Amino acid sequence: MLRCLFWILVSFLVVSCSDPDHIEYDNFSIALNTRLNDISVINDDMYIVGGDLWESGQLLKSDDGENFNIELDTSTSLTSILPIENEIFSVGFDCFLFKKSVESGNCEFRRLPGNIILRSISKAQNEIVVTGGHGYGEGYIYNLNDDLDVDSVHTFQFNINGVDFSPSLNTFFAVGFGVILQYNRDELTWNSIGIEGDFYKDIQFVDDQIAYIAGQSGQILKTVDGGVQWKEVLGNSNVSLPKGLNKIHFLDANVGAVVGNDGIIIYTKDGGQSWTESQLKGAPDLYSVYVNPQGEAYVCGYNGFIARVSL
Repeated sequence: MLRCLFWILVSFLVVSCSDPDHIEYDNFSIALNTRLNDISVINDDMYIVGGDLWESGQLLKSDDGENFNIELDTSTSLTSILPIENEIFSVGFDCFLFKKSVESGNCEFRRLPGNIILRSISKAQNEIVVTGGHGYGEGYIYNLNDDLDVDSVHTFQFNINGVDFSPSLNTFFAVGFGVILQYNRDELTWNSIGIEGDFYKDIQFVDDQIAYIAGQSGQILKTVDGGVQWKEVLGNSNVSLPKGLNKIHFLDANVGAVVGNDGIIIYTKDGGQSWTESQLKGAPDLYSVYVNPQGEAYVCGYNGFIARVSL
């Protein structure tokens, strides 16, 4: 009898240590049978984009972080949002690209060549880069000017997801299925930097030197020299490599979070030296995260899910 109790206790401890902790959250989900894909903040207002694949798309706005109204309604889903000063850029299915003025409310629309899903957008000076593709194959990178006109289109045999700008190297980095690319401004080409091993989903430059990359299979990479060298920061930590990571956001060089499928959120407060893995009980797949200065993470995902979590 004592032996049975011993092994029951051991089994309980093993499960408890290996499973992520369940944490409480404030639920602000909206009554939309839709997938919310990305979240960001500009001028203290929160914006979320999503939609129903090829059927409809929405840009939502909240001035209190709890109540959301539709700012833009379109015919196909929006996947990514980029706030720059007083403008909001958003891209989505069927090569849709929007630029909306925060002050005037005016909206410009472009449909880029092709019929792919645009997945990410980045801007620096007078140059805009948009990435996209088809599932796990065929990827595209569009280089645009400030008037939203296409200067060049680059095609690849693998999907391209995230993109961001490295201020110190004065160039763009893009990530995708088993590849990290760097833009050569002199030759106007995108070249692999030789790092493989994951379906890289997102990239964020926090400042001139520090950036992070998240991979679907659990890799999180970090650079401290503007993108010259990248090192794994999750593999040797105190958490397992969670599958299905989707989006990353860092408040600064030290504090950031990554979200993924099944309500998973992992976060660090020391620049990736240690991580905490948690699960929002009852939450669906999470597709985006925004960490605010108050130490809270706003997340969004499937079935109109929006929540606030204290890290």
